[in-house]
Amino acid sequence: MREAAPIEVESIKLAHSSAYVDAYCSGNLGEKELKVIGFPWSEEFVHRTKVITGATLTAAKYALAHPGGVAGNLAGGTHHAFADRGEGYCIFNDLAVAAQWALSAGGAKHVAVVDLDVHQGNGTACMLEHVNGASTLSVHADKNYPWKSRHPSDVDVAVPDSVSAHEYLQAVENGLSQLEAHWERANVGIPDLVLFQAGVDPLKHDRLGRLNLTRSDLHERNAVFFRWLASLAGSDLHRRVPVVVTMGGGYSVPIQHSARAHVDVFVQAAALQRERLSRAAGTHGMAVSTELQWLETCRVLDLDKKAADSVDRALTYLDSI
Repeated sequence: MREAAPIEVESIKLAHSSAYVDAYCSGNLGEKELKVIGFPWSEEFVHRTKVITGATLTAAKYALAHPGGVAGNLAGGTHHAFADRGEGYCIFNDLAVAAQWALSAGGAKHVAVVDLDVHQGNGTACMLEHVNGASTLSVHADKNYPWKSRHPSDVDVAVPDSVSAHEYLQAVENGLSQLEAHWERANVGIPDLVLFQAGVDPLKHDRLGRLNLTRSDLHERNAVFFRWLASLAGSDLHRRVPVVVTMGGGYSVPIQHSARAHVDVFVQAAALQRERLSRAAGTHGMAVSTELQWLETCRVLDLDKKAADSVDRALTYLDSI
């Protein structure tokens, strides 16, 4: 387990415009722009935002530096931020920043973003649309946010609010298959890095999700993704695709439902890494870069003891393997 350092401004500018980055960091965004973001400005919030973005970048660096690396950010997945503006509680797009770094400095030729948040990944789709070597998939609720600012991904799969668990899992599988077909048409091959936006706002308890999925359904969704990821390499242990998991959305009432579903995906990611380690001699350890004060954040959200204990156990487990 590692605490992430705040990202350098120049690294943010790999994906975002200098004017926007400088305006936000200096507190010179207008009231209208901040209202669209949804958060008030403060120096503390600038620091928080840099740490979140830095955590995903740190995770990407780790994943690419280790064969078949598995890493994650216990925050992030800020997929509504655009190159020149923030939106929908997203200020800097950590997914786009990590993808741009991986392609420009990390040795990757192809980076894929798989976004399973209930809200369409508009900012990521727009920011990576014309980036050579980047591909995007979003599986989301058709009638949910964003509305006016929706931007097409390479593959979009929209589900109705009435979708059943079976239909939803089938939609995820279909989306992943369509993404592979897109790679074939684009002649880009298997990605060198996959960024997984694992939002848990499809939960039936989520006040912004409007779907009717259970924690067990999302657990199976994650399993579908990780099985697909493993299938990309076939039997070639030297071609295991590195992955970075980010938290994404989760707004359940009570919030404990979101916290437990978030824990699940990181425990599942740890299991994937453990399996990879058992199959490949000479590969050691797992790094999960984390937003500073994660457990303190959980307490601010007033998690009950059972939920907080679940987070503690998950973090202890991740740190032990």
